[in-house]
Amino acid sequence: MHTATTPEFTIVVQAPFSSVQVFGSNVVARCTPITLLSPSMSVWIIEEEETEQQDALSSRLSRIIDGYGDIVERYELEIAGLTGEYVKQLDRLIDEEEGMDVPWYRLRAMFSLKERPDFLSATAMCSAEELEGIEQAFFQTLASFEPHSDSGPIEHEESKIRNNELQEHMLHAAMDRMERIEQMQRSSHDSEQMSELEAQDRMTQTIDVQERFELALSHTGLQEHADTLHAIAHAGFTLVEAGTSPANLFGATRIGGGPDLPEGVDWPRNHEGLHYNFLAQINLSDLPTLTRHLPSSGCLTFMSDTDLRGGKVLYSPDGCSWIRHPLPEDAEDIASKVMQMLTWSTAEQRLVVSRNELLDLQAHTAADGTLSFERSGQPVLALASEYEISQEPQMLQVFPTITLPHSSQVYSSLGLTDPDEAITALREHMHVGEGPQHQLLGHHRSTSRAAERAIAYAKQQGWQELTQAEDWFILLALQSGGRAGFQFEDYGEFVFMANIRDTMRGDFSRVFTYLELE
Repeated sequence: MHTATTPEFTIVVQAPFSSVQVFGSNVVARCTPITLLSPSMSVWIIEEEETEQQDALSSRLSRIIDGYGDIVERYELEIAGLTGEYVKQLDRLIDEEEGMDVPWYRLRAMFSLKERPDFLSATAMCSAEELEGIEQAFFQTLASFEPHSDSGPIEHEESKIRNNELQEHMLHAAMDRMERIEQMQRSSHDSEQMSELEAQDRMTQTIDVQERFELALSHTGLQEHADTLHAIAHAGFTLVEAGTSPANLFGATRIGGGPDLPEGVDWPRNHEGLHYNFLAQINLSDLPTLTRHLPSSGCLTFMSDTDLRGGKVLYSPDGCSWIRHPLPEDAEDIASKVMQMLTWSTAEQRLVVSRNELLDLQAHTAADGTLSFERSGQPVLALASEYEISQEPQMLQVFPTITLPHSSQVYSSLGLTDPDEAITALREHMHVGEGPQHQLLGHHRSTSRAAERAIAYAKQQGWQELTQAEDWFILLALQSGGRAGFQFEDYGEFVFMANIRDTMRGDFSRVFTYLELE
């Protein structure tokens, strides 16, 4: 839902009413909105605008529209027995989070009331594709406007209250309606996205990754070094969102929501007793090719700890009876309250309770220091972080890819002082589908630095057999964004590193995680 606020009033999305009454200081007005299925139209509320002094309608309208885009049309208008002006402006609707930047029209009409210093205004907004239909509906609605002077004077304060109540009711009703429309639209979008990804899958089968690798090198004039560069390249997989995850599909490769865990396995908790935040799960049977780093089957579950200070990976062998652990609708609210009830103890090196109660939530500390929370005597799921929570579980489709390292002595031997152009070209040629390109295995832009961090972490943990760079590899790099909507701090990546000594045996208990920012 898009909303916009002007200095005069708030525009909300389409109100689902057959008629609308708006109460002003001394007037009751009625109009009939046209029912439209277009969710990109931000509907109008016709309302009275009070003025402290007599003001020319034209100059008042000019002040209101200033800064709201280029004026495409502006002319005097007589409709429904009222005289006023109509303005059409072209602006842009920009949503950086969704990657949206489209032409956006704003339609505005303002009328003066006879024998009164007040004005009535109406506004609609729509995309360029819908302009013709929305503009027609806009004028039809204006034509149905009927000011009722025979309703008698209305007490000013009382009418303002009624007007506010009506607008609040309209706003909530509009939001409810738009939520239903967006759910329908999301389902439609997911179907379209699945079709696009299936097309990408067919393309991947037609043009294999080796051909894409050679095309990328040709693009940068490095085709003669294909064999040399291929020797330092690593194979991996790209994971792309592929639509909303079905509620009855268990153990599938997906991101967001709550985890599927084997029967008898509880949602893991950190040493403070808080539940790890579930991020994603990967069914290894979905990988198009086998890899020596991972078991050939089973499922990997990826979770994060408080402030992304750590993470956890679970391996579940094939043949498990899966149990869905849904994410509670109020998970974010509970996590937020929990964090307000805790503080960091330097002495104990853990979070401890600073207040035992917050509104309806109670905290309890066990003898071993682990925490639990309940509401009205019933235990609640308390996540380790209020941020890494996604109520939009998305399927993930897996594509093979080839990656190049960001540093290698091979580049200098080829006379490449800066390999970024080749690496960028390869990444672009390997791009599939839409949205974040999550990465499983392969080189990562921070592999060398990450290995140094992992070695330092291994020494800290006493894992002396894991203190060589070749011991560690990128297991999974999750990007921010997409419909799952994770935002790893400032739109970074959350990276899991593992070691081949353990993972070949299905042991993922020794992993290292870090946050990679742009």
